[in-house]
Amino acid sequence: MSEINDALLPAVMMIHHTKPDDGTDWTWHEEMEIGMVFEGTMTLHVEDHTIQLLPGDGYFINSQARHRFINQGSTYALLYSIRFAPRLVGGSRDSIFWLNYINPIVHNRSYAFEHLRHDQDADKECITHMEAAFAIMQYRTTGFEFLLRNELSFIILDLYGRQNVVHTGLSQKDMRNELRIRQMLDCIEANYTRQLSVAQIAAAADISVSECIRCFKATIHTTPVQYLLQYRLLKASELLKQTDMNITDVGTACGFSEMSYFTKCFRRQYHATPSQWRKTAAARKD
Repeated sequence: MSEINDALLPAVMMIHHTKPDDGTDWTWHEEMEIGMVFEGTMTLHVEDHTIQLLPGDGYFINSQARHRFINQGSTYALLYSIRFAPRLVGGSRDSIFWLNYINPIVHNRSYAFEHLRHDQDADKECITHMEAAFAIMQYRTTGFEFLLRNELSFIILDLYGRQNVVHTGLSQKDMRNELRIRQMLDCIEANYTRQLSVAQIAAAADISVSECIRCFKATIHTTPVQYLLQYRLLKASELLKQTDMNITDVGTACGFSEMSYFTKCFRRQYHATPSQWRKTAAARKD
């Protein structure tokens, strides 16, 4: 993944080059996010929804919506995204733009995402503005900050018109599960380098082990043990690609105490040993 940003602009553009089975871990952030698939296909998981993004499809992810991507296709995929602070469009929190348009979207907890389909006439104008925003961020000519804010404003206005029509509210149970899963994922992210039990993960949300397991299955459709393993393997793959650490140190840094188990799990996930995967990653970089 490569990034395009400016220190003073509250927006960053990311270009994701992914091969089959590549993906991201679950995340959420204060910023809003727009994106578009240019080649291949991508699967977008947003909270308990799964969206298949085809070439030309766009998406919007609301502030604080939990999400992840994975390339479940058989070919390389290319995805562009822009993550931006809502204030880039809305200004200060007492402005008419914030109060009338940004605030209703940000605080609509039932409006986690929007899938914009390339073959739907109603979505084409919004997708066109997304394409323009990506081009503006890439070329950054004089005044690009104004031009970017203009395109994002068109997109927000379009989304404002959709959010109260299409989406229904989350139940109290769903909202409780969302809070709990975020607390437990934060615990895993902060502690994956050390030994971590399901009881410790459950304690982060102040719930029992059985409720922890139920919550994981209900929200992200896996177990806490399996999620922890996949998160560790993802972090190991990043270290192998980005550093010169030896294989043993990579495994240890990612919470694996036995190298034979680390190698076995890594091979099962990435269809290669850690050393083979590193060589392949280095060759792709060259």
